[in-house]
Amino acid sequence: AILVGIGTVLVDNPLLTSRLQGQKKVMTRIVLDQNLDIPINCALVQSAKNDPVVIFHADRAVDKIAELSSLGCESIAHDP
Repeated sequence: AILVGIGTVLVDNPLLTSRLQGQKKVMTRIVLDQNLDIPINCALVQSAKNDPVVIFHADRAVDKIAELSSLGCESIAHDP
């Protein structure tokens, strides 16, 4: 797994996938995003059906959670 904070996602829009020649290593990509600020159109969310994305958050925005889930992201709520 690889873990980043929401700041990295917002500034760099990374994919966080393996770039080794000849190897397709699937890594779980984990984002710490307390307020669910992750953009729906970011590279991680758009590629979540190919490589797993797990978002840890404290926000209870049901509509955003449902949209992220429909795009392949797993969201895990925690107490702030």
